[in-house]
Amino acid sequence: MITIIADTQHIAKQYAKIVGASDEENHYYAGNDYAVTWLEDIHLGLSPELSKALDTLPPMELPMIPEKLPVVLLPQKGQQKSGEKMMNYARILSRLIANSTYVYLATSNLQATLLKGGPMLITIPKGFLFQLCCRSLSPKGIRDSIMNRQQIRGVQQKYEQAFNKQKADWLVSANATHLLEKVYGKGVHKIDRIATPLLSLICRRYKANKGQKMEAVYQVNFSLERNGEVHRFQSDKRFADVAAANALYVKMRSAIGKKPVIISKVSVNTQKEPSPPLFNYQDVLIAANVKYGFGVIYTTQCLQKLFDFGLITWPFSSKRHIGQSEVREFWNNTVNDLRSDIKWERMILKIAKRDRDCYTEHYGRCGHVGICLTERKYNPYLHKLTQDEQRIYDLIVERMILAFGEDAQINTSTVTAEFDGHQFSFTKSAIKEKGWTAMVNRKNANSYHPVVNHRWNKGDKEHFYGVSITKKGCAAVRLHTAETLLVEADLFDLGTTKEKINAIRMLFEQGYIDTFEKEMVPTEKGLALYSIVRDMIIGSPQHMGYFNRNLAEGPYCKAMVKMYAEAIVRELQASETLFATRIQPISRETREMIEYIKDKA
Repeated sequence: MITIIADTQHIAKQYAKIVGASDEENHYYAGNDYAVTWLEDIHLGLSPELSKALDTLPPMELPMIPEKLPVVLLPQKGQQKSGEKMMNYARILSRLIANSTYVYLATSNLQATLLKGGPMLITIPKGFLFQLCCRSLSPKGIRDSIMNRQQIRGVQQKYEQAFNKQKADWLVSANATHLLEKVYGKGVHKIDRIATPLLSLICRRYKANKGQKMEAVYQVNFSLERNGEVHRFQSDKRFADVAAANALYVKMRSAIGKKPVIISKVSVNTQKEPSPPLFNYQDVLIAANVKYGFGVIYTTQCLQKLFDFGLITWPFSSKRHIGQSEVREFWNNTVNDLRSDIKWERMILKIAKRDRDCYTEHYGRCGHVGICLTERKYNPYLHKLTQDEQRIYDLIVERMILAFGEDAQINTSTVTAEFDGHQFSFTKSAIKEKGWTAMVNRKNANSYHPVVNHRWNKGDKEHFYGVSITKKGCAAVRLHTAETLLVEADLFDLGTTKEKINAIRMLFEQGYIDTFEKEMVPTEKGLALYSIVRDMIIGSPQHMGYFNRNLAEGPYCKAMVKMYAEAIVRELQASETLFATRIQPISRETREMIEYIKDKA
C-alpha cells in the first residue's frame, strides 16, 4: 500500500480522485492500493511538565536545560486534555505508515510535517519516503507530481533539524520569558527566537527615522551646448556650507564667456540588464504592496486562492532554473490561451527566443525558486476571481512572460569637466539592445541611438552658460513596512518566510508594534523591551541569524542550542535594567562563551 499525506482535506480529496481512492474511511480515503490522509491541527510539542517545573525555580538558577526534552501530544486550545479526535488521528496515521510500502509527503513544509509526525515518520525504512512536488491541483499537475516524485534522503537528519528548532524555541523562549515574568509579571513580555530580533530591526529603523537630522547639501551646475545638444553638468562635490557653494557660483558667473571648462575624462560603459526573475514569495508580496498597497496576509490569501484553483504553482523546488522541457510545456499549453488577451499577445510577440532556459534567482534558504503559471486556462466565469485576486494573477502572468525575454544592453556615457580645481560631470544612458525592455514602458526604451562619445575628447575647452545652485535634502529613513521588514530579515537569515510572518503576527498580538499608514511603529511596550535586549545576543539580528543558519544546517546543533540558551539567559540576568539591586555578575567562562558567540556571528 502507498500512503499519501497532504496538508488539508481539500488537497487530499483531489489526490484521492486521481489515484482512485474512492472509499471514504475514518480520516482517510482508501482504494486502488492507496491511502490518502491529511494533517490535522495536531499540536506536538515539549512536555508541559517542563513549563510547570520553571515556576519552582528562582530567576538566578535559570536557565533550566533538561537532559531530555520529550515530544508529547499537546491539548488543543481551550482544553485541558488532548481531544479524543486528535488521539484517534495519531493512531490512524501511525497505523497507515506502519502498513505502507511507500509514503508520499504532499505537504508544503517538510520539516513541520516530520515534527508533527514525530517518531512515527522516522520509523520508515530508508528509501521509502518520497516528497510530491505539486505544481497545481489540476489532474495533470497531480499526475505529474506522482510521476516525478523526489526521494527524501536523510529523514532522520531532517527530523532532528525540525526537533532542534522546537528545542531552541523552548529553551530560549521559555527560560528568557520566565525570567522577565519574575520581574514584570506573567504575560507582560515574551522573548522569541525570531520575533525579538525582528522587533530590534523595527525599533532601529524607528530611532533612525526620529533621530535623523535633515541637513541640506548644495551643488553648483552649469550648461553648455555642443553639436546642437544642451548638456547639464553637476559638481561632483556636495557643499554642506552654502557660503562655499555660493563663492564657486559667483566665480563661475563672472567667468561666463571668458574662461572655459576643460574636458578631463570621457568614459563609456556597456552593462547588461537581465530580464527580471520569476516572482518568489517575498518578491510578489513586495510588488503587490508597492503597486496596489496590499498587505502581507491579504496577498498570501489571494495567492492561496489562485493555487487552489490550479492557476499558479506554489513554490516547491530548489532548482536554479526552469529547464527547456518546462519552458516548451509553458509555451505549448499556456501561451495560446494568453494570446486571447491583446495585452499579453503584444508582449509575447516581442520575445525572440522561446526555447532557452528561464533562469531565476535562487533563494536556497527559502526552499523555492519562483511562482509559475500552470497549464490550466483561466476562466472568468468558472473561477470568479475578485478584482484584487485578478491583479495578483496579472502580476504573475506579466513576470512569467518577462522572464523569457532577452537581456537588455545599456550604454552609459560619463563626461567630466574641470573648472578651477572643481570636477563637474554629466551622465547619459541609452539602450543599445532593447531585449526584454521592449515589452514594458521604460523611460529610455524609445532611444535607439547610443551617446556619440567620440565628439568629446580629453583636453577640449568649452565655454559654458546658465550657472545655478541646487539644494538637496537627505532622504529620510523610511519606517519599516511588513514587506521591507521581510526583505531585511532575509539578509540575516531570520528563519523561513512563514516563521517570520508568524513572528510579525505575534508582535502585533502581544502589543509590541502597531501600524500607521502601512508603516510599523513600535509601541511603548516594544521600545521598553528593545531597551533591555538591544545590546544582547537575543536582540541582535546578526547573532540570531547565525544561530538560525546553524539550526537549519544542523551539524553542531545540540551543543549550539544549549550554548545560546545559556548565553541569552546569563545576559538577561546580568542586566542592570532588570536586576538593579540583585545583579548576578557574568562569570569568566560565561563571558568567554558570549564573546565567542559574537565573534562567530
